[in-house]
Amino acid sequence: MPLTEDIRRLLRLGGWLSFLLYVGLLAFLVLLRQKPELAHAVIHKALFWTSAGLRHRVRELMDSFSMGLRVLGSPGHSLGVALFSAILWVFYAFINYVILAFFGLQIPVAGLFLLMVFQAFGVMLPSSPGFVGTYHAATVA
Repeated sequence: MPLTEDIRRLLRLGGWLSFLLYVGLLAFLVLLRQKPELAHAVIHKALFWTSAGLRHRVRELMDSFSMGLRVLGSPGHSLGVALFSAILWVFYAFINYVILAFFGLQIPVAGLFLLMVFQAFGVMLPSSPGFVGTYHAATVA
C-alpha cells in the first residue's frame, strides 16, 4: 500500500507528538529525581479531581519510583547510562540490519529502530521462556 501524503503527515505528527511526550516524561523524571517535592506538588494539582485515597496511593508509588531513580547517582553517571543505552540500541539495530539483509530485505535506518520498538513491546508481553512467540510476532508485524 503506497503512503499517501495524508498518511505521511499523520505519521510525522504522531512522531512529533511521541517525541514531545517522551521529552515531557524525561523532564518529569529529572524533576522527580532532583526536586521530588515539586514533582509531588505538580501531580497532586493535576489529580485534584480524584479522591484523596488515590492521590495518596499515587504519592506512595512516586516515592517508590523516586527511590529507584537514586541508583542513577550523579548527572555524569546518568549520562553514562544514557550513552551506553544508545550504543546498545545502535548495536541491536545493526543486528536487525544484518538479519534482514541476509533474507534480502532492505529497510531504512529509521525502520530498524521502529522494528526494535515493536520488538520491545513484544518482549513486554507474557510469553514462554526466551520470549518465543511474542518477540517473533512483533517482529513480523
